[in-house]
Amino acid sequence: HKRKLARLESLSHGLVRRDATRCFADNCKNIWEAWTSLLRETTLPPTVASSDTRVIAAFRAVDSAITAKQSTAVLRWLAYARLTALFDSLRPVVRSERKNGESYRERGDRDISAIIDIYENAQRASDRQGLRREILGHRRIAQRVKLLAGPSPLFLLMYSEKAEAVM
Repeated sequence: HKRKLARLESLSHGLVRRDATRCFADNCKNIWEAWTSLLRETTLPPTVASSDTRVIAAFRAVDSAITAKQSTAVLRWLAYARLTALFDSLRPVVRSERKNGESYRERGDRDISAIIDIYENAQRASDRQGLRREILGHRRIAQRVKLLAGPSPLFLLMYSEKAEAVM
């Protein structure tokens, strides 16, 4: 028990950057440009249909930011935050389409499953094997990022790259 507590304490001290202010100041312009670009690409109008091409484009933009090799941890976290926002904004759309008879799903299929299907269809992967598991992994990480971000995704800037260990 003491060893676990010591490990947790060590990990928690490493989660928050000691140089968060300096890091933000040094990278503010790049972070701002990447964040606003991602917002432009992933913010959906309130009256969007789940079949709208902008939904596919938004999922592709988020996925590109998450999987880009040159992406920093902070930019990936911001992309995960946008992924959560996409799921949250599409949930009432999918629910409304189902209730209005605009889409059909098997009994037991939940709204979230329909959104995951949309995300899966947005992928350009030639190898579909394991794709759903990867998408579910992205969603799980996105939910954890949302917890770390609290009320604002920009709070993610204060975390060190060690925070990826808890995601």
